[in-house]
Amino acid sequence: MGEYTGKLARRIKGQASETGGTILTAEYVSPGAIRIGGELFSHSVRRNPDCTAQAGDTVLAAQIGSSFYIICKVV
Repeated sequence: MGEYTGKLARRIKGQASETGGTILTAEYVSPGAIRIGGELFSHSVRRNPDCTAQAGDTVLAAQIGSSFYIICKVV
């Protein structure tokens, strides 16, 4: 796990306990968009720069409030 990924995971863990976060899988569409259950989300989507996902890949993401954080590609 890259240094940035570790920092991101700690930040998500800290925010999730305060705001009620959810970890989920999603289809990667682009750096600023993911698809969950057929619904496209393109607002407040942040991608880990260490994530090597390409369009169509499954990614692990965290939802905190109305924001989504792409953590990594699922292999």
